[in-house]
Amino acid sequence: MGGGLILPLLQTILATAAGPRRLGRVMALVAVPGQLAPLAGPLLGGLLVDGPGWRWVFWISIPFSVAALALSGRGIPERVSAERRPLDVRGLLLLCPGLAMLLYGCTRITVSAGTPSAWVPIAVGAALLGSYVMYTRRSSRAPVELRLFANSSFALAAGLMAVAGASIFGPMVLLPLFYQQVRGATGVETGLLLAPLALATMAALPLAGRLTDRIGPRPVLLTGTAVAALATLPYVIAPEADDLALGAALFVRGAGLAFATVPITAAAYGRLAAEDIPAATTLLSVIQRVGGSFGTAFLLAVVGRQLATGDSSLQAYGFAFGCTLALSLVALVPASLLPSRAGR
Repeated sequence: MGGGLILPLLQTILATAAGPRRLGRVMALVAVPGQLAPLAGPLLGGLLVDGPGWRWVFWISIPFSVAALALSGRGIPERVSAERRPLDVRGLLLLCPGLAMLLYGCTRITVSAGTPSAWVPIAVGAALLGSYVMYTRRSSRAPVELRLFANSSFALAAGLMAVAGASIFGPMVLLPLFYQQVRGATGVETGLLLAPLALATMAALPLAGRLTDRIGPRPVLLTGTAVAALATLPYVIAPEADDLALGAALFVRGAGLAFATVPITAAAYGRLAAEDIPAATTLLSVIQRVGGSFGTAFLLAVVGRQLATGDSSLQAYGFAFGCTLALSLVALVPASLLPSRAGR
């Protein structure tokens, strides 16, 4: 819950302060330190798991949280320009359980198609979400404002955010499991093997931000998505390749992801009024995390189902990476419809 509160607030402050002409550069600049987490996290996590034990993965977050709390009192504004509204409890009681039930049902249907354990939660989740949509039409303080989808640029960017969440966050869970379960790497070795992905993303983000502001989100996004998709191919057709070859593919994929993520955010905010940015941030955060949750659940379920049909671990993960490649290619269609300039 704490992370869910922090991230939308941070994006709201940044998008409001940047304005449409600097969105790409600002979002990219802030994302660079964020790449230290996927770079240092697996290494630190591997050292902790292989050393004092898995409980220290949670204990280690305490000093970081205390440091963040101390730093947040300096330089962060107390409030942003947005209308103050009371918490909509009824809307939350429809939205949150609806998303959770739908996610759980979709996870079950990929493992055991046709069983009531899959379709019942899907039906319940769909009913709750449908009720939420109807509720938003007569409520002026819904927690997630669906009226923003009337903006075509925002609607396209939101759809891309969902696909990106599935095709980016899903593999972030799949890759460590692949190296540990298929290739027999330890926790520390897995962190080192994944380092090229974060290093390339961190290096490419500033350039992606400048290009997005200069030439617009569409060409940058198309290029980044295509590069990331092509770099996934070695994991699909040759998952038994040596670590150096797969590491090179990860490096290229990391650069492609940098060029694929910054333009989506710039396109989403570029044509919105300043007063709509807080609501848009909340909606985008929900979409991205739901997409990531669905992608993670889907890919893990695909691996489990392939193993259950008799495939080897290598074949099962190769097929799952193929699904990741397909998700990336699907994103090319709405990406081609984005505006050439974020703020026009």
